Amino acid sequence: MCTFPLHTSALLFCITQPKDIYPVLSVSTLNLIPSCGSCNTLKKTLSGENLFIHPYFDEISDYEWLFMKITFNDHGISFDFEVKVPSYVENHQLYEEKLKFQMSELKIFNIYIGKANVFHHSNIGAFILMMDSLGELKFREIIKKYYDDAAKMNKNSFEAAFYRAIYGLKDYKLYFSYNSY
Repeated sequence: MCTFPLHTSALLFCITQPKDIYPVLSVSTLNLIPSCGSCNTLKKTLSGENLFIHPYFDEISDYEWLFMKITFNDHGISFDFEVKVPSYVENHQLYEEKLKFQMSELKIFNIYIGKANVFHHSNIGAFILMMDSLGELKFREIIKKYYDDAAKMNKNSFEAAFYRAIYGLKDYKLYFSYNSY
């Protein structure tokens, strides 16, 4: 799994610290992380030190920082993603800056918006059937279980952010009114 977007298979290893600045680290396993070809290529075009979250050294994976927003408008439903590192996390501003840069520059936000649209349209029929047959309370419990299962794997996965946003909706009727299957 690619370390950066966590959405595709990793076929390469990415050097996290620039080898021209830290030549001795270019062969260290701690400086090599799984990466897909797209992220590896994009990352190479960017210059600067410590622009990305390091999966081994930046202790951020224990906290929820990826959030999906659902917006309803005249054109339908839309999804957007944002990074918000909790303020109680040490160095939260630095981590948030790095994550926003990483997610933006590697086009991960765009990938996740596309995935959210596909995921939504692929599942809305099942969501409506669950809501109609089980009621809102049971539907909410099921969505919470889906979120819990996704968060066990990775609190900041696309799936965890998606289910967290669905679970957090105040008005499911509004959500379902924008959809049909």
